[in-house]
Amino acid sequence: MISDFVELTKPRLTLVSLFTVLLGFMVGISSGPLNWMLLFHAMLGSALTGGGANALNEYLERDTDARMLRTADRPLPSGRLRPSQALIFGLSSALIGPAYLYFFVNPLTAACGVLTLFSYLCIYTPLKRITTLNTFAGAVSGAMPPVMGVAAATGDLGMPALILFSFLFVWQLPHFYSIAWIYREDYLRGGFLMTAGGEKEGGHRMGWQIFFFSLLLIPVSLTPVYAGLAGQIYFFAALTSGVIFLTMACGMIIYRMTPARRFMAASIIYLSALIVVMIADRV
Repeated sequence: MISDFVELTKPRLTLVSLFTVLLGFMVGISSGPLNWMLLFHAMLGSALTGGGANALNEYLERDTDARMLRTADRPLPSGRLRPSQALIFGLSSALIGPAYLYFFVNPLTAACGVLTLFSYLCIYTPLKRITTLNTFAGAVSGAMPPVMGVAAATGDLGMPALILFSFLFVWQLPHFYSIAWIYREDYLRGGFLMTAGGEKEGGHRMGWQIFFFSLLLIPVSLTPVYAGLAGQIYFFAALTSGVIFLTMACGMIIYRMTPARRFMAASIIYLSALIVVMIADRV
């Protein structure tokens, strides 16, 4: 039972989000010792907020999840949890998270958490059944955690928050497009209007979209250097990994989307590596 509630929070997705909260917090610190207690509060409040959002998303999409092969074994479609249990759990976590951030971090971080909840549950989730532009709405909510990290560290939203938001926003587009291609039949079965849904075999349009945003990712990933948020080590890491990532995006066009799973995995490695290098650079 406990493991089912944990699964409701989409723990892998939540961990990635917390990783970017940590990035935002470290980038936000300009000088002085690290406030470990403030970081702990920021991470815990963000985990509650993000976990609650994911649980409520699974509650809202329980019927469509039941029609999709990749989600049919989730706690709600499989019947391991009742909808009422998921709703109470999700609402509790989604309410406690921002309140915790308000009292133990600062009001701005709590407001960013509320905005993340709203964009994910009230914009992205319903748009998945209405328009293929839902990917951009999902990228907004997915790019908010590092902004929360900056807000927690500084109590302000300045250039660091904008830079990290832009980086996470652009990175998500080729990443999500590869996922949409891999599971395009499943998404159609579930009634979701994903970008790859109307694509013919070969995914020519999808391949070029992935290439374009992978190309855009290179200059966007280098902006922390020019803003003084990262140094030369990060510069060479971002440039080298960006070129490799772009080369793999070219492969998505040449080989007609067949390396989609490899590209999806590479996108996660790419993001993780740059976050680690940037944090190490700040330390």
